[in-house]
Amino acid sequence: MKSSLLLSILAATVLVWSLPGGGAAQTIPPSGFSLGGFYEYRTENEINGDNVSFHQYGGRIQFRDRRWIELFIDLGGETLSFDPVKDKTALTAGIGAYLWLVRQEYGYGVLDIGLYGSGYYTDFGDVEYEATGVEVGLKHYRYAAQLALRSRVTTNFDFYLRGGVLGTYLDPEEGDSEDDTKPAVNAGFVFKAAPRGLYGTVELNYYDGIGAGIQIGYWF
Repeated sequence: MKSSLLLSILAATVLVWSLPGGGAAQTIPPSGFSLGGFYEYRTENEINGDNVSFHQYGGRIQFRDRRWIELFIDLGGETLSFDPVKDKTALTAGIGAYLWLVRQEYGYGVLDIGLYGSGYYTDFGDVEYEATGVEVGLKHYRYAAQLALRSRVTTNFDFYLRGGVLGTYLDPEEGDSEDDTKPAVNAGFVFKAAPRGLYGTVELNYYDGIGAGIQIGYWF
């Protein structure tokens, strides 16, 4: 399962590079940076057969060049919830990027095709069980590797779709760790006032279950 998904991403990447430049190059957003905030709900793992859900939120700074690269850095909190741990929060940090391989305007509209990757780390080691006061002693790692598509619906409205794999790893101080790789699908809409200015994103995700997220920021 894992190898077939990775091979699918590789094959799609080769296909993207082989696409002909069938349309004129689109108008590329200006380079710059943005500041904003985000919230995301995910179900991505299991412990003893119970689904583990995460609420992640915080601030995001993004950078983009004129054509190929978009980079973001996240810092905030992640809330963990499973039986018997309910709504325990710890500091989380992550980094991610888009590499756009094709940015063209075809007869049916503007289409960006590229690769997406991200990685996050959260240390729940100091979080305590409410009933006993014993520290949870859990570290959470995750990464995503996906093919990304983005299409301009209108001047102020984009749709995007990503598909690939999510690696998730829960590492307790005692007991067995939970290490798994799952299919990862993300789809959403981006609303933007202008290439520079206020923007917002609404997203649905699927890993081990359905989740959702929002993001608001400002491009300078």
